[in-house]
Amino acid sequence: MAENREVRLDNKSVIERKGENCHTVFGKNVRLINARIVMAQDSELIVGDNVILRGYIAISSGCKIIIGDRTKCNYPVHIVVSEKTTLHIGCDCLFSDMSLYTSDTHSIFCRKTGAKINVASNIFIGDRVWLGRKTWVMKGSHIESDVVVAAGAMVTGYISSNTICAGVPARVIKQDILWCDERVDTLPERMESQLL
Repeated sequence: MAENREVRLDNKSVIERKGENCHTVFGKNVRLINARIVMAQDSELIVGDNVILRGYIAISSGCKIIIGDRTKCNYPVHIVVSEKTTLHIGCDCLFSDMSLYTSDTHSIFCRKTGAKINVASNIFIGDRVWLGRKTWVMKGSHIESDVVVAAGAMVTGYISSNTICAGVPARVIKQDILWCDERVDTLPERMESQLL
């Protein structure tokens, strides 16, 4: 990937840089469709090849987002990365109208000690993760590769690979799965090497 590579923006998309040192790296064939990306000072956005982004993405000062190759947002997403955290998204992910937050965006303190009790934390999303309609991925979540997060689920912790998770908070409901973004009745030949 080369820095400052041309990105295709539709007439409703914008990248707003609010301060100095807003660092962007875009891969080949990145498209922004009805997207608004707001970057604060000293923030970083790294996007791989053949990525489609839709929706609202806010990157606060000192924060970083990394998005792997061929990740697609089929619907507008809502992503907020704040309080010096990092969001890592792997390759070949598929996102519906989901929300990701690395912090609660407001502070909560212990009444006895005055210590902050809702500390922000990084989010990691592996390769080939499908986030269904109205899903939430919250601070500190770690989703391994080859995972389907069911519609309406809220991920708040660790989800193991090759699983389907659902619910609030999300829990694994099916193991040993594979998924593809095609509507087919049989496993595509290219995926047969992944069978157990």
